[in-house]
Amino acid sequence: MSQASQTRRVSSGERRSDIASRIRSVIVLAGAVRQTPLSRGIRRSLLDLPLADGGTIADRHLAAAERFADRAGLPSLGARLVVDTESEVPREHEPRGPVRTTVERDASPIRGVAGVLADATRDYDPDDYVVVLNGSQVFREPMDELIEGMIRSKSDVSMVSAMDGTPVGLWLLRCAPLHTVRSVGYIDLKEQALPDWRERWGIHVVERQRAPALRTRSVNEYLNAVRYAATCPMGGDSVDEDPYREEWACSFAIKEPGSEVAGDAVIHDAVVLDGATVEPGAVVVRSVICPGARVRAGARVAGRVLAEGEVA
Repeated sequence: MSQASQTRRVSSGERRSDIASRIRSVIVLAGAVRQTPLSRGIRRSLLDLPLADGGTIADRHLAAAERFADRAGLPSLGARLVVDTESEVPREHEPRGPVRTTVERDASPIRGVAGVLADATRDYDPDDYVVVLNGSQVFREPMDELIEGMIRSKSDVSMVSAMDGTPVGLWLLRCAPLHTVRSVGYIDLKEQALPDWRERWGIHVVERQRAPALRTRSVNEYLNAVRYAATCPMGGDSVDEDPYREEWACSFAIKEPGSEVAGDAVIHDAVVLDGATVEPGAVVVRSVICPGARVRAGARVAGRVLAEGEVA
């Protein structure tokens, strides 16, 4: 392909359906620069943390990818769960309609997000597109509709942002800019690649009045996201935005299969993972009880990640 073709900006007359049909995959970034007490304690990928509907964070992302593929009429769409060399690997997923999921390790531990994406799309055509999202978040607006908004911008590089500056990890990238990223070394997406692209490629920001996603890296972030998903319809107002909300009422109590929770134990806006034990009369509030952890009879646990081998 000629250099002129590779560096063209997307024509203003290019139809939305043309861009949608060129989307090759949804790349879900499942790694982390640093571990948190939550990620260390759960002994699994953050993508595999449960939500109150019985699914996981990854299930929610894949369902949105399936909805987008169906509405765009895509016969196939790859969902690539990309994890760094240090983080836990997400579990495998069965196909969902046209969506086929793969789990991949970063080729290099020191590439940065732009480097990782460049490596992952090296075999794609320059005019192909990829959707990129930070996997450690729960969207409170339909992700498939946010993707549609980026497509309508008809840009080489589109991203979602909140008007207050809150970062949102959702991008639509044409592969031609990614092909300009050098093949060796650390290259960050926002701090290094994006400034280099500004003179050469069309860049558009889709602004939302509020951040359309909630992060899930810390225990408080994760539990807030679970509470949101349990109590608010997609696109609705969050209970966290109600200044008169009461927290005495339980919004969710997740007890994974394989956990042992006594019948009279109280689980209040908390998560008990497979392999954890909560004994009779115990009270667990806004906490995550990890595999191999135990809450003793009558104990009170609040605001904690109880990791393997820990007893409260």
